[in-house]
Amino acid sequence: MSISIVLLPLSVALIGAIIDDCFQLQEKETVKNTKLKSSPTNFNDTSFIDDCFKLQEKAMVKNMKLKSSPTNFNDTSLLIKTLEDFGASEIQQTKQAIRCTINACPLYFYQDSTARYHVEIQKKNKSKLLRVLSLLDIEYKKNVQALTYYNLKQRAAVRNWAIEHEEILNDNSIVITLSIDD
Repeated sequence: MSISIVLLPLSVALIGAIIDDCFQLQEKETVKNTKLKSSPTNFNDTSFIDDCFKLQEKAMVKNMKLKSSPTNFNDTSLLIKTLEDFGASEIQQTKQAIRCTINACPLYFYQDSTARYHVEIQKKNKSKLLRVLSLLDIEYKKNVQALTYYNLKQRAAVRNWAIEHEEILNDNSIVITLSIDD
């Protein structure tokens, strides 16, 4: 018997949330006169995502009330790996916090009671770092997918399941077919 497992990149799985957020931002008073120039055509089309990032940045810059923002990060070692891969410097880790510098701007990540990280940015650096944080989020999700892929292959090997077929699709989803015959 065989089973196929599809590992979706989190960026693809969450594209609907990004689109919803963009359309909700358009309706808010703070960015009412801003229109998206493009619409999503496929998951590899970055122009729509770029428009969304610009819209989110405009809303955040105009509404500087947030000192900290929640993130999708919850795994400390993956966050540190992502920061290192991204070129962050002066990375310092404490029990539930990480400090670093990206583009000469300090960032402070701290975990809440649910183990989810939040990020604090100095007001003067918000507009400069919003795009960086979005790209950091995408890189973190790729690292989550890579770790899941690695763990799946390790567990399959322990159970003596053979990998029959492996394919990376255009949207970076990974399809793995395992033979699970006993």
